[in-house]
Amino acid sequence: MNAAQQPITITAEMTPVINYALYQNELRVMRCVTVENTRETALERVTLSVSSVPAIIMPYTITLDYIPACNTFRVTDVELLLNVDELANLTEKMTCVVTVSLSDSSGEAGRRRLSGALGILRCA
Repeated sequence: MNAAQQPITITAEMTPVINYALYQNELRVMRCVTVENTRETALERVTLSVSSVPAIIMPYTITLDYIPACNTFRVTDVELLLNVDELANLTEKMTCVVTVSLSDSSGEAGRRRLSGALGILRCA
């Protein structure tokens, strides 16, 4: 396996339930994302993206300038915005799939899918 094919490991710490109260209280949905670069070369100018199905979380991207070779990089300022209209229209509990991916100019370098519950708790 050449250096460009070595896996990139992505992990994310995320709240297990997303609901309207979370939005109203301005609580973080995702606490951090950790990218483990197991390659022997550094990653430069890579894009970290977060999306969800259904679209409860607004698409999020951030450019990471440099992740050293054989090193772990932690992103703690992941400020995801919730799609309030979609969240307010929920009528029952359902599952949301959140995808965190890392890409560079040659394409996708890593991907992680997370599943969580969408709640219907509303505060009047």
